[in-house]
Amino acid sequence: MYYSNKRLATILIFAATVTLGQQAFSQSSIPADKVKEFLSYDDFLFDIRNYVSKSVNVQVPVFSVDLVNRTADVDFQHLIINLKQIEKQKIKDINTLCGSGGVSCFLDVEGTLALNSNEYSHIKYMINANAVALHFLVGVAVDENGNSIINISENDAVMSLTQGSNFANVVSDEFWIDSPSNIVIGFASGLTEFYVGWGADPDLEIAKTDALRLCEESIPSLEKTMGVQCEPIIFEVPWW
Repeated sequence: MYYSNKRLATILIFAATVTLGQQAFSQSSIPADKVKEFLSYDDFLFDIRNYVSKSVNVQVPVFSVDLVNRTADVDFQHLIINLKQIEKQKIKDINTLCGSGGVSCFLDVEGTLALNSNEYSHIKYMINANAVALHFLVGVAVDENGNSIINISENDAVMSLTQGSNFANVVSDEFWIDSPSNIVIGFASGLTEFYVGWGADPDLEIAKTDALRLCEESIPSLEKTMGVQCEPIIFEVPWW
């Protein structure tokens, strides 16, 4: 997380709470028994010959999607993902978010590794996927004046927001989403602090409710009595 705190900022993000003036941090975590272990792509490639005809759990980057053949290209060299067993909407979501290139897009893939049966392809291996989970990175940046932007990473969002700026204080973060979504930023400016909360959901009203609730919860009661309240700033993902 990036921030400048010449003017104190209180930010509430999903389940994480960050009070920048006090520099305190707490964050909920997923219970260990709910987390599946996925091989990194590098580790998987190193021993890929040993996994042929075996079930695998691996996290792979995605650079393009072939809707006709229902495959996802991982590196244009070693591996493709066969998505024929994956539901139509999820394939369309992967194509929407990962098909344009230049983004951070990953799939957690559960399936069986096989030799690619397409004799015309130079790619040797294919995972026949039984299930996939999509991870798409979004960066958010907000300054003390309420100017805000989303981008493909936190750093890109900060750089885009501060180009040609008047050096306003900026808070930012990045997080992963699993489908085309609405990103809503709740923003309020108080006497000495500014308050930010954000939420993401395919349902705009849910994203808005989460963002405004988190933002409002960070405003002290005294400032609320003075009329300080959060307003929504809405973005759509993808934004291109």
